[in-house]
Amino acid sequence: MYFSGDRLRSVRERRGYDSKVVAENIGVTPSGYSKYENGISFPSESVLGKMALFLNVSTDYLMGFDDNDILSKAERNNLITSNLNDVTNVPILSYVRAGESCYSSEDIEGYFPVPRSEINGYECFFLRVRGDSMKNARIEDGDYVFVRKQSDVESGDIAIVFTDFDESTIKRVIKKGEKIILRPENPNYKEKEYDSVRVAGKVLWAKIDL
Repeated sequence: MYFSGDRLRSVRERRGYDSKVVAENIGVTPSGYSKYENGISFPSESVLGKMALFLNVSTDYLMGFDDNDILSKAERNNLITSNLNDVTNVPILSYVRAGESCYSSEDIEGYFPVPRSEINGYECFFLRVRGDSMKNARIEDGDYVFVRKQSDVESGDIAIVFTDFDESTIKRVIKKGEKIILRPENPNYKEKEYDSVRVAGKVLWAKIDL
């Protein structure tokens, strides 16, 4: 089997991912993933398929057989079918709501396959980012964030939160005494202080396209 570690590194960097994020999502250790990029070892057919799904790239491109890196719809469907036991479909939301349910069926735009190891029994969803207030955290306008539903986060985590009038926003949550500071990652925006906010979920990572 031929495999191009240079192409893997190139497409990962173009997608804006840290190598640890890719490793977690394809079910290998960071050191094992590093060996793929450095040409020390080759991924199995199963791992190659997971790479292609997560990075949205064709397997032929990663194997050096084709210069076109676009993952076709047909190949995506084939990869999903062959990895049914290892992946689960996560909803892509157009909107999140205040309250226990967080979203309804009307808010679901579609689904995207994610390794079951990444879900780990939690309820998760994707949400499209609107605005550039988090761009220095490599979360751009139009990106999709992968969110684990939970009602609280640690200070310093990036989260989807509800503020006044049940408006949702994505910000870094800073806990300072009895106050909550929502901090943007863009100097053009100011941080804001609140007595309390409602957390919809913790942002685990961002994906450029789905």
